[in-house]
Amino acid sequence: MNINGSWWDDKDVVKEKVRDFFKIRFDGVRGNQIRLDNVFFNSVSELDNEMLVSPFSEEEIKNAV
Repeated sequence: MNINGSWWDDKDVVKEKVRDFFKIRFDGVRGNQIRLDNVFFNSVSELDNEMLVSPFSEEEIKNAV
């Protein structure tokens, strides 16, 4: 691993640097947060959802082709 211009292959050093890298990126939220309060999204009905996630029928495939 290249750390500040020097190559390191000591597993403990590499492990520590990798852990630190991800800790910085996932440790809490920094800066402004986007909030979606009072924003409403369109949604599909339960029936539409079932239709969308069901497998294609042979007839639907034939009609599409």
